[in-house]
Amino acid sequence: MLIELFRIEVPEIGEEVIEIKAAARDPGSRAKIAVKTNDKRIDPVGACVGMRGARVQAVSTELGGERIDIVLWDDNPAQFVINAMAPADVASIVVDEDKHTMDIAVEAGNLAQAIGRNGQNVASGFAAERLGTQRDDR
Repeated sequence: MLIELFRIEVPEIGEEVIEIKAAARDPGSRAKIAVKTNDKRIDPVGACVGMRGARVQAVSTELGGERIDIVLWDDNPAQFVINAMAPADVASIVVDEDKHTMDIAVEAGNLAQAIGRNGQNVASGFAAERLGTQRDDR
């Protein structure tokens, strides 16, 4: 449903100028999508947000006021995690390709943002599922 709503609200997605690479939801609370484009003239995140947030707000309204984060997809898994964790600043990432894990460190002041309300953290689960890595919140 989330992806279909964005296809309706964002013509560039319907025209396949912008691609939704990943999507995750905690229904009724929060959603996250990762977008990319091969057209360097287009900002895929800005296009999905729309003028004064009109496009993303229309999708949010259809989902009962769900908060929606739109992040820039990156083929580099570590950079994608950094993008997905925003607005929390990632201090470091250690990638273990053998175990398919990433250890992500954030500054203490960013910990609440990284964990999310009530431990929700759609971001880390969203990134882990898309990258085929394990999530280990410590």
